Amino acid sequence: MVNSRLVYHFSVSFLHSFQINKAPFTVIAGACFLHWPAHSGTDENPTYHYIGSDVEITDPASPIIAKFNLRGDLETSFSPIPEKKHTFVQISVNSMDWEIVDPSTYEHDDTTLSVQIHPKEKATFLRLLSYEQLSLKDQFSELPAGTFTMGAPDNQVEGYSEPLHEATITKPFSICTTEVTWGIWKAVRSRASLHNYDDLQEGWSGSWPGKGDDHPVTTIDWWSAIKWCNLRSEIEGKVPVYYNSSELRWQNVLRNGSQSVFVNWDANGYRLPTEAEWEYACRAGTTTAFYTGPITHPDAKPIDPNLDRAGWYGGNSGTRSHAVGLKEANAWGLYDTHGNVWEWCFDYYGHYNIDNKIDYKGPESGNARVIKGGSWSFIAANCRSSFRSAAYPGGRGGNGLGFRLVHTDSTTE
Repeated sequence: MVNSRLVYHFSVSFLHSFQINKAPFTVIAGACFLHWPAHSGTDENPTYHYIGSDVEITDPASPIIAKFNLRGDLETSFSPIPEKKHTFVQISVNSMDWEIVDPSTYEHDDTTLSVQIHPKEKATFLRLLSYEQLSLKDQFSELPAGTFTMGAPDNQVEGYSEPLHEATITKPFSICTTEVTWGIWKAVRSRASLHNYDDLQEGWSGSWPGKGDDHPVTTIDWWSAIKWCNLRSEIEGKVPVYYNSSELRWQNVLRNGSQSVFVNWDANGYRLPTEAEWEYACRAGTTTAFYTGPITHPDAKPIDPNLDRAGWYGGNSGTRSHAVGLKEANAWGLYDTHGNVWEWCFDYYGHYNIDNKIDYKGPESGNARVIKGGSWSFIAANCRSSFRSAAYPGGRGGNGLGFRLVHTDSTTE
């Protein structure tokens, strides 16, 4: 018997054989409250797609009970649910197809559907269970909502357009204290095929392959970064943030491709920070060029003493990346927001909209995405909190571009 403490996540599609003229049920399963209020099929026989029911599986040789708790949001609830009037179309666990063991195991009452199921592909399931839980050692700082001054004064460094303006973050969020490391990138990416992610780029460890698991991952494009965020969310049972359709359903989670992206900002899964969130987190209450103080030497040489305390750049890096977390952290416990590697943000790159001050997420369209922070090969001026550059989302950005994770707690967990 294979023992596991892994938690698996169920979804089900089934066909109601009676007409429903209003919104479908809401599924509540454990701590997971997930609902996409839409259906396919005809009005007379709509097919509803549900997600839910976290469960621990300890013995793959035994069938398990998939239980779906239903609460009506119709004018009148089903009381009782019409007996045996649901035809199961598909049941999946972590994106694998499962099947009903015996139709006679189907049970329901006024609020619950349950049925015994097992995987169609036992070998795949055993292989999935053979993986140990991911032991990821990254840490997150919980940041409060707040208002801060974004941008830089005109005289801070000449030649850059970063107009000062007030920006407000209305929701607390958590941000990783370091850039995503090569070791953590590999650990999550190793699960990609099990969750139907087929095109995540391999990446590098820092400035060139072989630098080590504690160096930031680099040479991955924006699309691979956001899909990796979704993959880690799925592995950990969080609600993914990025989708390939405006219908934010589980089957539309962005797992492959790079055509379009739609965002569930209320999800609790991992994501890239917005530019405003990134700068807010980097500054940690400061208003100077670096969180360690003002800039005195904008080029690589002579070394800027304040930047030398905070990050690796062209003046002190020895033309290579370094392991994360070796320099001085800011007041919120974040490392390497100045230098080491650039970091992808969510926003399209464009001029600041200084009139849109609240939870600004960048322009609605564009060709490039914002990158922040500078890197091991850039001058001090490019590593300032306010400095903004851009990279094409389909480009890997070379060996000086990585990313940092954010997640937002949500009542829709």
